[in-house]
Order: sequence, then structure tokens, then C-alpha cells
Amino acid sequence: MSLNHSEVDFGKPVKFRTSPEIDFIPIDTYMNIEFAHTPKGVSSGNWITVKDLGEAWTVGIGGPQDHQVYQTLEGVFKINKHGLGYKLSFLPYVNGPMSGDIGTHIDGEGKWRLLVTNGEPYEVKFFKAHIDSSSI
Repeated sequence: MSLNHSEVDFGKPVKFRTSPEIDFIPIDTYMNIEFAHTPKGVSSGNWITVKDLGEAWTVGIGGPQDHQVYQTLEGVFKINKHGLGYKLSFLPYVNGPMSGDIGTHIDGEGKWRLLVTNGEPYEVKFFKAHIDSSSI
């Protein structure tokens, strides 16, 4: 399976939730991230971390009830400047075993995954999404 991720693949739209809610999110602000539309098979579009690749923590979707056979960590994400774009980082709500930048990994099934890493972060750019039913 060949995965071709490029600057013309904008992915799925997400929402950033801060407390209190603000219109502009400056760098280094803690927030929750969720998909604008809840994917099929999960209770919500919320991002959490799931320990489902041996010792690796990956970004999962939904809540702990959607990943009952795996250990999960809920927490917050933040955006920081990195290179010509930005990077996402994860910090668990509790003093936990894993915090770090969000990087990428291709698993044994050829699926492209986001994971919490202390290695090279995945650089992202942000665009205002036009949310409609075709973006699901």
C-alpha cells in the first residue's frame, strides 16, 4: 500500500477547543482537538492517546470506551512554531508516562498513524476549513 501525503492533501477538518473559548489561538495554548464530523464507529471526534502499538502511544479518536482493550490517556494538545510551519504536542491530564511531540509512523498494515514521540515532530500547516457533508 502506497501512501502519498502531500501539501495538496488537506486531510479532514478539525476543531480546536480552548478553555475559555477564544477566537484566535496563539502558540503554546493548551486545547482539545476533535474532528469536525465524528467518524463512524466511535463515540466522538475527540483526539486522545492510545497505547496500541506495543510501547508507542498513538493519537486515537473517541474516548476510552472506544478503545477498551488498550490503555488510554486523555489530555491536551498545543501548537508551537516548527520550521516553516507548526508542530503539535501532547500533555496528559495526569502526571503520566507520556508527553511529547506528535510525529508519524506507518504501522505493520501500512496505515499512516500519528504518535507521541520525543523524536522528529510532524510539521503541519493550518488552513480555514470549509465544512460541509463532502468533508466527512
